[in-house]
Amino acid sequence: MNDAPVRVLLVEDDLFFAARILSVLRKMGCEVERATYLEDALEKTRNRDPDVVILSFASKRLGGIESIRMLKSQAGARRILSYLSHVKIPEVRDAVLAAGADRIVPNSAITMRLPDILGRVLRGEPVLAGEGDE
Repeated sequence: MNDAPVRVLLVEDDLFFAARILSVLRKMGCEVERATYLEDALEKTRNRDPDVVILSFASKRLGGIESIRMLKSQAGARRILSYLSHVKIPEVRDAVLAAGADRIVPNSAITMRLPDILGRVLRGEPVLAGEGDE
């Protein structure tokens, strides 16, 4: 069994939101790095080989379909977990998953249920039709 900590790259430019997520990840025993802009995220993905990239989809500087595609091409088989407002998920869900994200969840879920969601992403559990309101 591999006891190495899960390596996570958090791509989030909001300091307070990032602090909440980082706190949970560290309590889970994850090895965590943070990027605040896309170029930094791409470099850290390339150089540090994270197991999971957690991406704020709503940020103008970070989010977007093209950002997911670029990170997925850097990350290869690595997982990408994206999050944004639950109101926006229905209109972007299919495009986000098609771009390479493994899961998309509401902001509230990423802060309240991160251990469960991260476990599901790491296990490669499929996203079910209509899911995204975890």
